[in-house]
Amino acid sequence: MSVCPNCGINLDDGAKFCASCGYEISPGSNNQERNQEFDTADNVVEPEVVRTPVVQSSDRIIAGILALLFGGLGIHKFYLNDTNMGLVYLCFCWTGIPEIIGFIEGIIYLTSTDEEFQERFVKQI
Repeated sequence: MSVCPNCGINLDDGAKFCASCGYEISPGSNNQERNQEFDTADNVVEPEVVRTPVVQSSDRIIAGILALLFGGLGIHKFYLNDTNMGLVYLCFCWTGIPEIIGFIEGIIYLTSTDEEFQERFVKQI
């Protein structure tokens, strides 16, 4: 028995065409060429790797400045894709408590490293 060099299916002796793919088997072809092992590794689809976006230091600084200046309105939370907390800050902005918390968060943002900031504060979409 020989193997189709195109698709790797076993062929009957003396076959002129592959029954699977229709590849023409030439009568003068070398037996070694026909018996090549079909490599399925060529047809393997690699899974797509999804990577989380990396926040640049400018994003950390912008979030810190927004928290210091507009922390009472929760603008920094909206900037960091934390819409629910942004709405909470906005609803309670008249009490002054979100302003104090926003100021503290701004200092924390500015003093943390980029990696810590990414892990602790950035919400992925």
